[in-house]
Amino acid sequence: MDESNISSKKIYWANTLFTEADRRFNIYCTDILRRAGFNVFLPQEAPVNDEKAPTAKDIFNIDTREIICSDLLIACLDQETIDCGVACEIGIAFAFGIPVIGLYTDIRQYRSGSGHMYKNLYVLGAIEDLGEITNSLEELQQIIPRFLNRKWETNTGKKVTTEFSLEHYEGIADSYDAFIEKLESWYNPPWTSTQIINKYINILSPKSIIEFGCGTGKLGHYITEQNNQILYTGFDISQQMINIAQQHYQKKLCNYSSNLSDLVHQTGDDCFDLSIMLFTLHDVPDQNGMFSDLVRHTHSGGHILIMDLSIHDLPGITKRLKYGLSRPAITHDTRIEPVWIANQAEHFNLQLIECNLITTGITFPTCIDLDNYFEEFGIYRGMDLPLSLSSNEEQDWKSQIRDTIKTWSFPFSDRRSFIVCLLKKL
Repeated sequence: MDESNISSKKIYWANTLFTEADRRFNIYCTDILRRAGFNVFLPQEAPVNDEKAPTAKDIFNIDTREIICSDLLIACLDQETIDCGVACEIGIAFAFGIPVIGLYTDIRQYRSGSGHMYKNLYVLGAIEDLGEITNSLEELQQIIPRFLNRKWETNTGKKVTTEFSLEHYEGIADSYDAFIEKLESWYNPPWTSTQIINKYINILSPKSIIEFGCGTGKLGHYITEQNNQILYTGFDISQQMINIAQQHYQKKLCNYSSNLSDLVHQTGDDCFDLSIMLFTLHDVPDQNGMFSDLVRHTHSGGHILIMDLSIHDLPGITKRLKYGLSRPAITHDTRIEPVWIANQAEHFNLQLIECNLITTGITFPTCIDLDNYFEEFGIYRGMDLPLSLSSNEEQDWKSQIRDTIKTWSFPFSDRRSFIVCLLKKL
């Protein structure tokens, strides 16, 4: 595990702490983890537990604050019945989308008949939804890095990689353009991304544009057809998308590639009047790094235009699915929020000219149409919506979601909410 990443992550150790044996075991285990470099909060070390008469309010407030500030909770399950306080801590962790590792070393779990130890399945379900159960300290040390040294897998605790996004978009390349046309026909009032593009091109009059996440290249074709003085460069990690772009739209004013290094070699850094990124940033594992690339390829005085899903997009669908699938109340959301944009602008010394929220209604005509939307945008794989779905369980989630939406009334209406930001490189 990356040692520089260990100290910035926090583990909450959940176990009963009222007997000398419990306290000694807790210290023994946390000492092992701390020597390995992990940052562990142990409730029995909190000053409130040194008091003769700590109040329930104090204990609840302190421990809950520590749980929700943690990246991982380790719950000891060796009591004959899972300790009620530990069970409560597990529930709070789940509600906040924090993964839990259950440590279960009791040998009675391996017995059969009346000697077998039963554990409450509801509590085990809360653990296994985002985490797992291990049977030894040795195995515990091995699996902790898997939960700490990672980026969020879209909406889950598992690692998302560039390869994950690439695999999805390679698979939908052939159907992408046709589906986008259908999707935009469901908006009321009518809305298309080209409306925003036209607005800013007319205002900024750029001579050169680079688009990150250009997909099948249709936007580049549209821009150069409308403005024959603009040199457009499109980049996308999906070679299948780029193949379609090159086949249909490659021409003198349009250049497409899936290799950013090649584009940089051809055009050089810091050379574009306008860098744009449309509905792509939320799918990028390293959003900070991607923003850095946008800045790097824009010359001083040039502009950056970002259009993407906001954290308020499709609120009705998100709420219904969270309730219907029993998902955590608070989960990691990869969609874009204005404060993050403002922080990036400050970090890179950019002028934030505009940051607007675009809203429009959307009506999915049938259950099949909504299902197709979920397929196209990777909802079943944990993408786009903050539902804490693991791509490793895609087929299971797909079955559950399909069963859920079959109970909805169609046509089904919701709201789209897009963020549009224009920044200037000083």
